[in-house]
Amino acid sequence: MAGPASRLLAALIIGGVIAGACMPSGVRPTDPPLPSQVLPTEASSLLPEPTDIPAPSPATTATPAPTPTPAPSDPGLARGRSFLECAGRPSTVGTGHDERGLDGIGESPLDALKATLQEGWFIPLGGYEREAATSSEVLFVYRAAGKVRVAIIVAFDLPDAEGRWAVAEIWACESEEFGAGAEMGEGRTIWVNEVGLILIAQRGPSHCDWESATFLRYPARGDQFVRDPQGLFDQGLVGRYDGNATLPDDADRTGYRQGEDVLWEAANGDALYVVRPDRVERWPRATGPIGCM
Repeated sequence: MAGPASRLLAALIIGGVIAGACMPSGVRPTDPPLPSQVLPTEASSLLPEPTDIPAPSPATTATPAPTPTPAPSDPGLARGRSFLECAGRPSTVGTGHDERGLDGIGESPLDALKATLQEGWFIPLGGYEREAATSSEVLFVYRAAGKVRVAIIVAFDLPDAEGRWAVAEIWACESEEFGAGAEMGEGRTIWVNEVGLILIAQRGPSHCDWESATFLRYPARGDQFVRDPQGLFDQGLVGRYDGNATLPDDADRTGYRQGEDVLWEAANGDALYVVRPDRVERWPRATGPIGCM
């Protein structure tokens, strides 16, 4: 029969087995309490509200510095060109293409425009309309056949014209689109074809002693032809001027005329022939641009 010590040992063993069966699986008697047993019930109040949590920063890329807006006198600025309604490509005349700088300065936009038209630009001298304006800019346009062929922007208070108005941009279609009624000024004559396109022949400038010569640019070819009875430009022409020429059999009629004079072109493009009632003239093509400063 078991003694008291044996009965005590058996009781301890049986009690341990029962206690172990009541414990959660995987928890040993020596393990610390589970976290849910130590966090207070109001533990969520210890966390920042969702609005207090800063949103993660999105990936960013370097933003390029903004490109400065060119000044109105910048020849690369194409605002004026956007108003043109050319049938072909715009001309290369004007401050929209070269770096000649400011033209025509005046006390009013109209004064600045008038001053510019006296500077010798190869554009009509009259017929301009005030198309639009802001507090510091005015747009003038010249129309032919209902389309804008020249656009001129006059601006106020530009550099070198402080407190005054100055022409900042000149944009133009090819001169052939100016219309038969274009006022081109003294020393310039107009040839017109069946559809209303024009060619402009210009007398040579007096300050270079070229008054005896006449220059005609033919936009269809991009060439310059010269009436040169005194032989001023023999070295720069394809052949010579001939005031008593014979029209070649293979010459092409251009469709341009001035009164009774009719314009023909050599088959190889090296000359224009002016067929007058009493004679034929040969105007040779220039090998390169001829100009006078």
